[in-house]
Amino acid sequence: MKTPLGSRENPARFCKDLLDCQSQRSDGMFWVDPNLGCTSDSIQVFCNFSSGGQTCVNPVSTDKAVFDVGKVQMKFLHLLSVTVTQSVSLHCFNDPVNPDVHAPRALRFRGWNGQEFQENSPLSPQVLLDNCEVM
Repeated sequence: MKTPLGSRENPARFCKDLLDCQSQRSDGMFWVDPNLGCTSDSIQVFCNFSSGGQTCVNPVSTDKAVFDVGKVQMKFLHLLSVTVTQSVSLHCFNDPVNPDVHAPRALRFRGWNGQEFQENSPLSPQVLLDNCEVM
């Protein structure tokens, strides 16, 4: 554990540990074991070393925010993290079932613990670009 390699047999706790052990690393896929248990529950993540050692967990599909990470490992990633970001890209669509153009946009996000991210709160979602047009 003193010199993790990021392999399945020798995972790090999270990507920052790999960067701390060897500062000249290239971004890529590595294995981490946030709870430092047995390596059989380690998870593969993308390590973004060029951004300071970010641990990036990708969803298992493009149509749902479902991750192949158990609750225990996700909880330990949460405890080891100072900040967390999530990028979501959505395509514009018209709802032919409910064409009421006066209805407010009702897109909502919830955290893993069920807490809703709301505008003008500490967990406010930051919209980088919204070029969808209400018809």
